[in-house]
Amino acid sequence: MHSGCNKKDRVCASQIALKRDASPDSLPEMGLPVTNVFAPLTSVEEGEFVPDIDPSPDPGSDTMIFLISIPVFWHVKWKILTVQSLVKLDRALANSAWFLRYPSTSANYMAPGISDHSPVVVTVFDDPPIKPRFSFLNCWIDHPQYKDIVKGAWDLPVAGSIPYKLFAKLKNVKNALTPLHRAHFNGIADKVKALRDKLHCCQLDLQTNPLSPSLISAEKELLQQYCKFKNIEKNILKQKERKQQQILGHIKDRFGQERVGLNEVAAGFLDYYKSLLGSQQDILPLDDAFIQRSPCVQSTDMANLIRPVEVDEIKVALFDTGSDKTPGPDGFSSAFFKNSWDLVAKDFCKTVNSFFTTGRMSKQANTTLIALIPKKKVFDSVLDFRPISCCTTFYKTVSKILSKRLQALLPVLIGPKQATFVQGRNIYENIMLSQSLVKEYSRKYLTPRCLIKVEIRRLLTLCNDGSLRTC
Repeated sequence: MHSGCNKKDRVCASQIALKRDASPDSLPEMGLPVTNVFAPLTSVEEGEFVPDIDPSPDPGSDTMIFLISIPVFWHVKWKILTVQSLVKLDRALANSAWFLRYPSTSANYMAPGISDHSPVVVTVFDDPPIKPRFSFLNCWIDHPQYKDIVKGAWDLPVAGSIPYKLFAKLKNVKNALTPLHRAHFNGIADKVKALRDKLHCCQLDLQTNPLSPSLISAEKELLQQYCKFKNIEKNILKQKERKQQQILGHIKDRFGQERVGLNEVAAGFLDYYKSLLGSQQDILPLDDAFIQRSPCVQSTDMANLIRPVEVDEIKVALFDTGSDKTPGPDGFSSAFFKNSWDLVAKDFCKTVNSFFTTGRMSKQANTTLIALIPKKKVFDSVLDFRPISCCTTFYKTVSKILSKRLQALLPVLIGPKQATFVQGRNIYENIMLSQSLVKEYSRKYLTPRCLIKVEIRRLLTLCNDGSLRTC
């Protein structure tokens, strides 16, 4: 819509006047969604105005203009001209083509203040309804009722398989901790502000009466409470910082085409990652002779890999996981299991041993949350994000046990030319080697040679179609 209005018979699109004979009963109620279609405007009379936008002609007539009010969800400014006449000063309009492309458009009329007109905020995309997800807060551990609440919920009888019992007890704990959060930690910012104001008033009174014992003790108590709740607020914000979400209204897909709307954006991301992970291609068969010539795991190392998992090994793997790591779908970080180890150790270890015995992981343990992390500050394409998986603490513990057992064999299995992701080796070694090789290419009377640079993302494709073997 245009913001200027220079012609005599036009005003801004937000200043559309109703006819003088319009009655208050025919006007929409303030605060309710307005989706009425205006009557076709076939003439311009005194007191009527045509919005300064491109009209949408009716197929049956070249002179009719159909405009639709954008749904209203806030204050609307009305001005009384006479006893039986009102003028709506502010209105946001759009044609039918706009609503076909942006069906979730809504107008929010702010408070007018001293002006006769209200600022209008037009929202094109609705935020999707996101249900708050449970997330264990580390500050709950310091509450005096925490241990009793967790013990009472964990000891509730649960029937089922070993993995099911563990996650059913976690669900009971979640249901028990939610009222604790609402009673003592919900609205922590308001509590901190109230304590800061009380402390400020107390300190001002103490300046006028510095020898008052009651004021001295009150200041000491308020200062302790303020510092306590301030630290709690800091810890909560630190954990919630990882859960910040951003709604993308538009993005470019892998072909560079613009995707507009939440559904289109989601489809663009799914199409991109399906092309990377969901494609089916014929791969080359394994070369048994090549495997036999490569370093292999010895029988003694095999026995070490498949030995039974002990409780101490599970505990070390769990306690090596950071307490501030983002939790999985169950919402429980490693801090919960560490501080309640004496209570949850038996069920947790039985579930881990059940996985190593049966080789099967339950759906609750294997479920992950996939989050998209921007690779750079300014992003406009699906190629500018990298996915990460937020796994459950149980899944992380099992992975750490496997990785620690394989860690001793990696230096033997991985060749000396691989310098990345191996402990004790540095990627800069290969970089310095490649720089030295390229530098020597400038020497005269050097035998013919070439240097091939392979993009890692394309390496799998080259191996599948045989191009790498041809080179």
